[in-house]
Amino acid sequence: MLRDEGFWGTIIIIRNGLQKENRAMFKKMFSFFNHPDVKLDYIAVCSKKPS
Repeated sequence: MLRDEGFWGTIIIIRNGLQKENRAMFKKMFSFFNHPDVKLDYIAVCSKKPS
């Protein structure tokens, strides 16, 4: 994350993730992505604009 977002960008993401309304989801995602059995090389995001 540091390489992609930079130091201050990472700090902002963590600060926003730890806000009360985001904390539970942030912790779930953090534990999933840092689990020793999960090796992800990249994440693809796809969205579709409603027509």
